[in-house]
Amino acid sequence: MLYGAERSTFLVITSSNATNFQLVQYFNNYPIFSSKHLDYLEWAKILELRIRKEHLTLEGSKIVLTLKILLIEIERNLIGTTYLIFILK
Repeated sequence: MLYGAERSTFLVITSSNATNFQLVQYFNNYPIFSSKHLDYLEWAKILELRIRKEHLTLEGSKIVLTLKILLIEIERNLIGTTYLIFILK
């Protein structure tokens, strides 16, 4: 956990589908009780597309782009709150 003056930052890095799956299981068992739950839900949708390789299609890539834009807009409206950052590799 990284501490800032006004907020805490949690950085979660996953590097494989196995660790992504473990993260999904964890958050399904221990849900986030903050506005970051919306970020998690969008990230999980993108992960599901990646697992099914649907992100490689034109329709799938449009969905991923739309979800990414949604995550950016959510982030802009939540400055000063606790952050949970997901980095997909």
